[in-house]
Amino acid sequence: MATTTTKTTGWVGWVAFGAAMMMLSGVYQLVVGFAAIFNSDWLVFANQGVYLLDLTSWGWVHALLGVLLIGSGISLFSGSALGRAVGTVVVSLAILANLLFLFALPVWSVMALIVDSLVLYAILAHGDEMKPLAETSDHNY
Repeated sequence: MATTTTKTTGWVGWVAFGAAMMMLSGVYQLVVGFAAIFNSDWLVFANQGVYLLDLTSWGWVHALLGVLLIGSGISLFSGSALGRAVGTVVVSLAILANLLFLFALPVWSVMALIVDSLVLYAILAHGDEMKPLAETSDHNY
């Protein structure tokens, strides 16, 4: 039975940054989701006119993504392979949701897209380095 070891490098900071940003992005998604749920008739201004939109369903999508992002971020700190897999899927869905939500909140959606892209890079490129770090850390304070 062969075991492979993953060398922990300085890039593990990207993973910790990704996990923290994933949880922060989750909080943002929750805030946007609850804002859309409780204020379902937003006025969205565009160059062609004013559109009255019912964003309640988008609010539920963002709220669910927020909960999943926070949970994935927590499990990513432990170096879990399941956390990395779920995190990759959820961050990809968050990128898609923010692309589709550009019409309602353009500036915030672009900022969320940038953060989510950095998180996705951290998970995919260096996510496996977090496991040895989580295993060797001493939790006796």
